[in-house]
Amino acid sequence: MRFLIFLYLAFASMNINAQQKYPVKGVFKQINLSGGGQRIDAPQILHRCFYGKYSLFVFWDRTTPEGTLLSWRVEEGPNPEDPFSSRFDLKSTDLHVFTWYNKRRVFWSFPSKIWIDEEWSRVKNDTLVDALSDALVHHNAPKTNGKLQGTWKLVSFMIPDTTDNHQQYPSIDTYKIYGKEHCLMMQGHSIYDIEGGMYAMLSNFKKVTDTEFYEGGVRCTVTFETKNKVIVEYTNKNNRQCIETWIRYSMPNPLAKLFSSFK
Repeated sequence: MRFLIFLYLAFASMNINAQQKYPVKGVFKQINLSGGGQRIDAPQILHRCFYGKYSLFVFWDRTTPEGTLLSWRVEEGPNPEDPFSSRFDLKSTDLHVFTWYNKRRVFWSFPSKIWIDEEWSRVKNDTLVDALSDALVHHNAPKTNGKLQGTWKLVSFMIPDTTDNHQQYPSIDTYKIYGKEHCLMMQGHSIYDIEGGMYAMLSNFKKVTDTEFYEGGVRCTVTFETKNKVIVEYTNKNNRQCIETWIRYSMPNPLAKLFSSFK
């Protein structure tokens, strides 16, 4: 499954060379695919958000007890001077066709070396999009002491009652965006992670008090050392106490604009 995710992300952006602005804004859902004389309904749940010459591609994977897994990727607009670049055909403000050339291998049931058309429709009343939007649009929430809304980056952690009872530093970048009722956790070798697509998990978030909240069903306590630095403590699934240090983070563009537009 994850191989197909990354294969799709690679194919869909292979020829996008970044010059042309997209003629739409907002969030769209893939409806169907066609090419080589066949047509199929969209085999997976896929969303894209557009802003200027960039789009945020979201692939929904599966739901776990902790939350919903997804991956995402930032893409740039088609290059009209490249004959094999992707194409964007606007049918209406709520419908468009995205066309790309499959150079190398079989994609779902489509053979290689054909053009594939994807039909996308504007999202309306979508539970997944509403939940993700709740987190993303709060990425740049006011930095207020006692409020978690906004973006945070993990800087260190420790598990006191094990051999890991000293301050450790994450081996990959880890970020969280807290909205009003949802939290998006993202991990990757960089904030873009262009080569593979960012791994992420969307969880329910419930604030109890200024010092207590639930994230993905797990009770957490939080101490605000400053408005830009917090200590979060919780018990993991192995019944071990975990202590994490997070600092405020500002998303770079184009992510910031794409996140703000995801609604």
